[in-house]
Amino acid sequence: DLIYGGERGTLHEFQKIIRTSISPHEPTCFLDVATFLTQQCVNRFVDLMRSQVACIGEKRQSYFLSRKTMPDLRTNPNSNPRLRNQGLNNPRGVRRESGRVGRVDSRRADIPAQSSASPKTFGADYRLGPPQRPAIKHDNGFLDKFSRRPAGAGDYAQLVLWKGKLEAAEALRPDLVDGTAAYRHFLEAGGQKRVFSYERYVQNDQSGRTTLNNAILDIQDGAETVFAANPTLTSFNITGGAIGCGSGGLFPYPATENWQKAIGGHSIWLSGVVTVNTTGTDVQFDMAMTLHAEDRYNFNPGQADLATGIPDSANGDFELTGLGNQYDQVATLMRRVKWKQGDTASAQVPFSGSRRQRMPGQNRRLRNRL
Repeated sequence: DLIYGGERGTLHEFQKIIRTSISPHEPTCFLDVATFLTQQCVNRFVDLMRSQVACIGEKRQSYFLSRKTMPDLRTNPNSNPRLRNQGLNNPRGVRRESGRVGRVDSRRADIPAQSSASPKTFGADYRLGPPQRPAIKHDNGFLDKFSRRPAGAGDYAQLVLWKGKLEAAEALRPDLVDGTAAYRHFLEAGGQKRVFSYERYVQNDQSGRTTLNNAILDIQDGAETVFAANPTLTSFNITGGAIGCGSGGLFPYPATENWQKAIGGHSIWLSGVVTVNTTGTDVQFDMAMTLHAEDRYNFNPGQADLATGIPDSANGDFELTGLGNQYDQVATLMRRVKWKQGDTASAQVPFSGSRRQRMPGQNRRLRNRL
């Protein structure tokens, strides 16, 4: 008790108690033995405390050693900050949105595995050659399931109703300018092809920016792969396969209601002109890349508008009667990309063009065209 607790629990105090409690007539050896035992108790206590401190030190050392064995995210090829700043760290699924997204024949084996050590060609395969549109297949909406028929009085009444809604949206919802322009083209253009601005999509929708960032990384990896197979080239053209945008984290569905209505799920493919400058072991790439986008604007049985919940069947009948016509819409976007071989994440991608993109001309209100 004296050793482990109390304000008198020291060797000196214990010796004083021993000395005062022993009669002067007792042999001095008894006092020596008591002092010896006291010293042994203190030594045992000190040894015990040292062992506890040593145990704690071992645990701390084990903890820090375990931290050192964790992967270094700075050297992990799947931790590319530009690749992973938006979206999910996984490739696209095999099934894409069955609505407006373009469908490309692919097998499960063609989809890169999630555990791949490198993000190369996570979107498309690239080859030498000039720009060549891949085989993108679009659905035909209601026309895939139903036959055309003559328009009746009820159909014309619905057309008047929906044109009134369009006029109201153009007047009261300028934030839907691209969506309303696409819908007016559906009702009035007779199925003619439409050109839209992918630059506007990138500037005004987070999913557009994510898509562009990952598209640039994808074609960078494609350029390096092609160059690795043809190391004597100093300048070459590459073209890639189709990438579906709409069902994955790397190439996501539009985030804003405006662009959900305007293009929804769509397809892109990439091409580029690459110049290679080699100095010793240092290889620099300079690429003028073009993003090609396309979509078929139509309505699909069993689907509905994401924002309003209105079923596609409300407009699908217009496709069957000819009061509205599905159409293809296309866009291109260009960027110049410079980077050092193996360091795609630090590429320089200067913006060339106007930061303010003109609104689509299909809008009848002048303020929505400026």
